[in-house]
Amino acid sequence: MDPLESENDRRTKELAAKISQLKNIAIEIDDDTAEHNRFLETMRSDFGTARDFLGGSSRRLTDALISGKSDRRTMYYVIGGIVFSFIFLYYIVSSFRRVTKGYPLKIHPIIVENTTVDFNRDFIRRILQRIEYNTLRGAVIDLGLQEALPAVMSETMQQDERFLRIIHKVLLEYEILNDMVRNRLYRAAEQSYKSKSKSKQIRLYSFDKVPKYLQSNPFIHTGYRYGLGIKDCLISLLHFNNETINIWSHLIGAVIFLYFLFRDIYMGTALPLLRSTSDYYFVLFYTVSVIICMICSVLFHLFGCISSRAFAEFLKLDLCGIGFGILGCYLCGLHLAFECYRDWRIRYETLIISIMFIAVIYYIQGVKRYITRNIHVTLFVIISLLGFLPGFHWYLLHGGWSNGFVQHFFPKLFVLYGILGIGTFAYLTKFPERWFPGSFDFFFASHQIWHICALGAFIWWYQNGIELLQYRLTNPCKIAVN
Repeated sequence: MDPLESENDRRTKELAAKISQLKNIAIEIDDDTAEHNRFLETMRSDFGTARDFLGGSSRRLTDALISGKSDRRTMYYVIGGIVFSFIFLYYIVSSFRRVTKGYPLKIHPIIVENTTVDFNRDFIRRILQRIEYNTLRGAVIDLGLQEALPAVMSETMQQDERFLRIIHKVLLEYEILNDMVRNRLYRAAEQSYKSKSKSKQIRLYSFDKVPKYLQSNPFIHTGYRYGLGIKDCLISLLHFNNETINIWSHLIGAVIFLYFLFRDIYMGTALPLLRSTSDYYFVLFYTVSVIICMICSVLFHLFGCISSRAFAEFLKLDLCGIGFGILGCYLCGLHLAFECYRDWRIRYETLIISIMFIAVIYYIQGVKRYITRNIHVTLFVIISLLGFLPGFHWYLLHGGWSNGFVQHFFPKLFVLYGILGIGTFAYLTKFPERWFPGSFDFFFASHQIWHICALGAFIWWYQNGIELLQYRLTNPCKIAVN
């Protein structure tokens, strides 16, 4: 056979093989496109059902669930989200109930001039005549005191020093005595202040005039609120104090993510980018988790000044919000980054859920009335830094820096940690007020920098998540990995 003909035959066969391979790839792409189109139709149907549900058509939703016309898993997620929302709202309402002044104690009005926080038999007896005994027994149980009070208070009990000391301890723990002393010391000043002010004002105190639980930063000298009721705390939203930027930064942050939720999830702007229902649920989970984190932060900074009990209750809520926000970042990031490596994704998700659950429970159980905010931040910083582990693993799984996909997205992880690093540095070092005490009481304080950086990091992560969804739409797993 002529060598030239043999070479032509070989090239013809190679060309035919390449054409066949390209046809197979084209068929796979067509299949992916058809599958994606079917998914879009399903999601549009689900969105319609969800909107009907939000609009009040619960009967139609129930019929769709029973008849099987709609995706059951979608309905379960919707119902689960509603149940979780009710639980979250119930916990917030319970927190407000627990921080009501004197809760669970109920003390009838009493005016005592010679108040003292030290143990005084006659003073304790006078208060005891004004207190509801059943709520006192509940307070002893609530504080975990190993004392069993009888069902009825007798005359002899009022002469028992051991019993009176128990009452004294309860009154100290619930800030009753401290409030009485403060009211006596500042009564004249408060009356003078109110007489001079024609409009409703919120009085601000200096660092040395507020209780220990509010003295978390000695370099912030003025602008403290203290002893306000719930109504006055809400009024203080419109009056400038050293918590104003902290409150409004995350209040605006919650509004921003509510806008993202409405635009991308409810209205379906991000719908064409989603390749599976799991994409939808993870993006939804991240958005909701950030909203919850922002709201919990606002509640803590707005109502924590009511009392030490309020500070402790809303600090627990704030810790839950921080944990929930970090968890949302992790789960959404792991789902999108490890979409092509399902086993590794599940392992990392299980690990982070377990760690976050343990951390939140540990801090909720460990929060005391006079805890400072710096104590709980360390563990959350460590948990956040654990993100480098799956980050570098993802880097290696995709072939390192030679992969264009890695070159584009891997630096974004360092930008995220750079933003968080700036905020964490300011938070832990109390920069800049440590170097200029009293100069940053209202603007540019370290905690305000931390709040702005946290919000910026959440927005940065969300926008890059949407970009990663867009990349995966045009570069499915089998193509990206190859």
